[in-house]
Amino acid sequence: MIDAYVINLDRQIENYSKVENAMNDLGGFNVQRVSAIDGKRGDHLSLVDSETTWLCKETCPDSVIAIALSHKKVAQMILDSGVDYALVLEDDAFPIKDGFHEKLQRTLAEVPDDWDIINLHYVGLYRNGIESGYFLGSAAAILVSQSGAQKIINLKIRTHIDLQTNFGFKKYKSREKLFITDENNSTNRSNTTTLSAKIKNYMYGGDEIGLTYNYFKLLGFTWIVDDLLNFLIYLIGFLFILFFKL
Repeated sequence: MIDAYVINLDRQIENYSKVENAMNDLGGFNVQRVSAIDGKRGDHLSLVDSETTWLCKETCPDSVIAIALSHKKVAQMILDSGVDYALVLEDDAFPIKDGFHEKLQRTLAEVPDDWDIINLHYVGLYRNGIESGYFLGSAAAILVSQSGAQKIINLKIRTHIDLQTNFGFKKYKSREKLFITDENNSTNRSNTTTLSAKIKNYMYGGDEIGLTYNYFKLLGFTWIVDDLLNFLIYLIGFLFILFFKL
């Protein structure tokens, strides 16, 4: 049995039940709930000074800090348990059951023995194969080894944890996604807009590339990349029209 830790907000306990049922139906996992750090409730505030960089303190959305702290909390549990590795799930991740265990064992056989993290779900820009690359995102479903857990605990949070762990970690991914996500209740995503939808549908066949996530905080507002890109497009269009009118 593999330990599976599900990060779940106390105010969204029903999400945990759905993931727990899906994982129990799959079998082979000892599923445990971990109470998430709630950025909306301010659980993270007492840890901001000690756990984040000064820049992240000023520019990281509360949800980004809270999610990273939740993963650090689970990493400590993995380290304390003494197991070789464990599965860490966010409460919107569900297994793709067809051939799951065979694909998981194949993944574990393919990666080097000294791996830190293996992504079983991923978004962003990535290549085929097991290499993660520098632009791979998502921490919705990851295997974390003892060495990976220690590195997560030692992190000074400076950005989204799924992006930060692309550097300084021996990070790999399964050749095929073993989990899908249902992000209707995501605490770190905004339901938006036109540009990201067009990009993902045209270039990635509907595969989310992460433009709808809360990326940074500025002037008291939380910004997503999609909104910023849309703003720049409109601004350039306005200046273009203004220039030719003159």
